[in-house]
Amino acid sequence: MTEAPSVRELGAPAIVIMAIASALTVANVYFNQALLPAIAADFGVSPRDAGLIATLSQLGYALGILLVVPLGDRNEPRSLVRILLIGVAAALAAAGRRTDPP
Repeated sequence: MTEAPSVRELGAPAIVIMAIASALTVANVYFNQALLPAIAADFGVSPRDAGLIATLSQLGYALGILLVVPLGDRNEPRSLVRILLIGVAAALAAAGRRTDPP
């Protein structure tokens, strides 16, 4: 009879770190809402247009959950993380090059 491979359980510190990382990731979607009046004033746009920042970031987060999370079930995690980090870096670089509102 063959034994099943042993599975190493996560310790309490690892669980706490992952919980904090998850909380910060979700909170990051909402942090920009407090800055919207300052962003609107700095870029000289209406509050409605500045509000698109919050709307689009929440839509992007929702799309990420719906489209990217299932990839974790089908792909090797290390290569998936590498590809996603490259994609995020490219998107941030493109956003950072903008000097005017969209």
